[in-house]
Amino acid sequence: MKNYLEAARKAARKGDSEKALELYVKAAESGSVEGMLYAGNMYLYGDGTDADYDAAERWLKKAADAGNLAALNDLGIAYSRQDKPVNAFDCFMKSALAGNSVAMVNVGDAYRCGKGVKVDNFKAVEWFNKAIAAGDTVGMLELGHMYRRGDGVAKNPKKAFSLYHRAAELGDSKAMNLVGVLYSFGEGVKVDDEKACEWCMKAALAGNPAGMYNIAYTYFEGVCLEKNIGVGVDWLIKSAVLGYPDAMYDLADMHRNREEFEKAFEWMLKAANAGHAKAMNEVGVMYYDGIGVAADVDEAIAWFEEAAECGNTDALTNLANHYVDGDFEHAVELFEEAVDKGDFNALNELGNIYLHREDYETAVNYYNAAISHGNTAAMITLSVMYAEGEGVEEDLEMAFDLLERAAYAGDAEAMADLGDIYAQDPEETRLARYWLKKSAEAGNDNGMMWFAKFLEKRGDIRGAKYWYYQAAAAGIEDGLERLQEIQWESNAPWQIVYGGCVETKRFRHG
Repeated sequence: MKNYLEAARKAARKGDSEKALELYVKAAESGSVEGMLYAGNMYLYGDGTDADYDAAERWLKKAADAGNLAALNDLGIAYSRQDKPVNAFDCFMKSALAGNSVAMVNVGDAYRCGKGVKVDNFKAVEWFNKAIAAGDTVGMLELGHMYRRGDGVAKNPKKAFSLYHRAAELGDSKAMNLVGVLYSFGEGVKVDDEKACEWCMKAALAGNPAGMYNIAYTYFEGVCLEKNIGVGVDWLIKSAVLGYPDAMYDLADMHRNREEFEKAFEWMLKAANAGHAKAMNEVGVMYYDGIGVAADVDEAIAWFEEAAECGNTDALTNLANHYVDGDFEHAVELFEEAVDKGDFNALNELGNIYLHREDYETAVNYYNAAISHGNTAAMITLSVMYAEGEGVEEDLEMAFDLLERAAYAGDAEAMADLGDIYAQDPEETRLARYWLKKSAEAGNDNGMMWFAKFLEKRGDIRGAKYWYYQAAAAGIEDGLERLQEIQWESNAPWQIVYGGCVETKRFRHG
């Protein structure tokens, strides 16, 4: 028996899970309680084999019957995986009453969530406190979460911070990261960026992927640490490799922006499989358009549906756009579901599909509803309709008011259009310059080109060249051509570096 255990441990240290499982089973069959415990856990979590809850239950029950408290708690987890919450709660309670602090946390969680027992927040707090008294840091975290969210108890950020800090001081890396986050946001404690950075770094160095993610962005933004994009990317990669969903999503986005689409798809799929709803939607977009992977509409729809089930409203609107031509009523239902879930931009998209069908009255109603929620795209479209008398009576004053409203709301395209209108009036040069410059500075293509032309027309060749150059750098060929013409006319050398990235506009991105 002893030889089996030693050999199993040795195989496990070498990473040979299959061999370790085989040897733990032999040890268990020889009567080793430790062998039963480890074999049961390996079957429970699919370590060295596919998950097998029946086999896990069998071995963990044998170990629990032999008096192993950890096995009794783990047997409860096995019952939970088999959707037997009452059996699970019974195991957790027996293990907790015998002094197992891990089981105490599970009993508290069961009372908090109503798993196998009626919801009772008072008992949940009681059991979390018992686990805390036994020094269990997970109990500290769970009770801290309740106070932070006001979940079953009065919301108390200071108590939450105190519990997280206590767990962090005891070496819990999750707690270290949370302490850093609370210092950053000033929840339950005064804002202190240096302490936030200090605790997140402790978490990162302790191997916590969320801490690594936060440190990555600390380097990206240069908060308390000298800005260093390269070091930030290194931390982001480490976090992604450890399976942190946000890190995998952001890493995928970086690869996509660099047009490294196969790598982008690889990481986006990993994030989606880890439950990241935005990534699920993005995987759907990439399958639909064949970006980084062979186009597969059926697979795209499946991912959109899964993302929608996880609450992602962009996925709902992407599904709606897919069904617009084939099942219009279903498409409208999906758009309206997105609106019901708080995505008021879907109102603008409903306006667009009714405008395309020339149902102007319905389109205008949806645009006005979208505008009431601040949607600038609806303001611009309705402005054009009033300016051209499309589906509504021509009203230039209304058209201008809507465009101006969109510009003041920060829409760069509206700023460019408004600036161009003012540029037609010699007495409105100041306003033309103001709006065209704001649009150009926001990176709008028309804004950069029109501002450059505006400056060139007024003799500011240096300023015009600068904005033609910015337009060229953004991949606008007309900007490059005009810049070359100016340089040829002035017979002055000018080096051009320009580029751009592919942007898929058919679907919403998270």
